[in-house]
Amino acid sequence: MKFVIGDIHGEITKLHRLILRLTKIGVERLVFVGDYIDKGEDSKSTLEFLEVLSRKHRCDFLLGNHEYAWLKFIKSGDYRDFLLKYGGKETIRDFRMLDLTIQAAKMALYLPHQEFFDDLKKFLMIGDYFISHSGINPEFIDAKNWDELDEQEFVFQRSRAIDYKGLVKGKRQIFGHTAFTRPFYDGYKIGIDTGAALAKKNPLTAFAMEERYFINHLGDKLFLGDIDITLNPGII
Repeated sequence: MKFVIGDIHGEITKLHRLILRLTKIGVERLVFVGDYIDKGEDSKSTLEFLEVLSRKHRCDFLLGNHEYAWLKFIKSGDYRDFLLKYGGKETIRDFRMLDLTIQAAKMALYLPHQEFFDDLKKFLMIGDYFISHSGINPEFIDAKNWDELDEQEFVFQRSRAIDYKGLVKGKRQIFGHTAFTRPFYDGYKIGIDTGAALAKKNPLTAFAMEERYFINHLGDKLFLGDIDITLNPGII
């Protein structure tokens, strides 16, 4: 079975429980939509677990806006204020950095996990689905070569991508980045970020691509066909 997994944000306990449920079902491939670090329980343990997991199962890791921000900071010092405001303080704690400096981030975060960070993908197209962290900027849906687009066009989108009503190159989108009170579906797009790091009660959610259902770390299951697309799940 192929599963797409939503934003983790360091929620290692929820991740353990979700992966255990998925492996009991049977795993062929795991796709992660990004935002592995910042905000949550333990970002360091999360990265280490994902690296071990990738040696046991076929895993694809997409770039999230938080990984994008850290990599930009390490390269040029940009996004420092963003990181401090949106969960980077927890990552500084987890990786035992004394302060948020380029050298500290490079030595503690990037270099020990360089292969993981360097292999992060902007997007994937698998079967009937186009998968990226935030959905694509609709302005570029018809662009000839997406590989030439800046990474931020796939990781920072929100209202423009969510409001777009249409398929992407004939495929439904699967995205994270925007946290909903329950999985999002409008007939064209599937949102699987359910705010795992925002509250203890919030689940970490995965989507089964072939059988078209959502399952979270608590074991709750919801089929795509059972969602009333006229009801807005609401953004957390």
